[in-house]
Amino acid sequence: STSEAKKDIASLNEEDYEKALEKITETDLAAYRYREESESDPLRVGLIAENSPKEVLSATGDGVDIYKMVSYAWAGIKAQQEKIDKMELRMGELEGLVASLGGGGEMSGTGPFLEQITGLFKNAYSLVIENGLLKITQIISDKITTKEFCIEDVCMTKEQLKLLLEKNNISPVLGTETQTETKIETEIILEEPAVEEPASPAEPAPGEPEEEILAEEILPTVEQSLPEEAAPEQPAAE
Repeated sequence: STSEAKKDIASLNEEDYEKALEKITETDLAAYRYREESESDPLRVGLIAENSPKEVLSATGDGVDIYKMVSYAWAGIKAQQEKIDKMELRMGELEGLVASLGGGGEMSGTGPFLEQITGLFKNAYSLVIENGLLKITQIISDKITTKEFCIEDVCMTKEQLKLLLEKNNISPVLGTETQTETKIETEIILEEPAVEEPASPAEPAPGEPEEEILAEEILPTVEQSLPEEAAPEQPAAE
């Protein structure tokens, strides 16, 4: 109907369209039959009043107003079209950016676009990617783990590095696993039984008088051990 037959006219805004689209998304359609219909009658598809937005219900609230529902769907379509327009705008801006970088709109792995990106890294960070190799002017790191260490065309493995350190009497810094094994081996060695030493003679306790050996007890023994002196020979009578 025309505006002459209506009053309190107010246009919906973008927020109203967004709310309509949100409620439409949250509302499910249902297949059903009316109670007076038999199973041979075809299923109907529509809304259930109790599960529908109040904006599409009839004046009594026990049914759906078809005119309201179509108008509400119209609002949802407008909100959805607004989203599509924004996406197309962003896609156009992205295609323009790629074209300005020399990619011709194609984001290939070997095209000018990738070359432009690697050129930016080279100029800003002196970082070069060439034939699968990453070239960096300088690296500052707390730890670097590698299987082979190379300086230009001279390379060294783990075993070669260990041998070089041992020849120069340099102890390598062991990793966590090696340190654990060394600790266990040390504990096993410490648990070996110690060699018993012969017991030293007991010393007298403090305050206890030492046992004295009398000279009288020693002298007879010494005298008995000495050989007897032969008696001087008497001169023979003439």
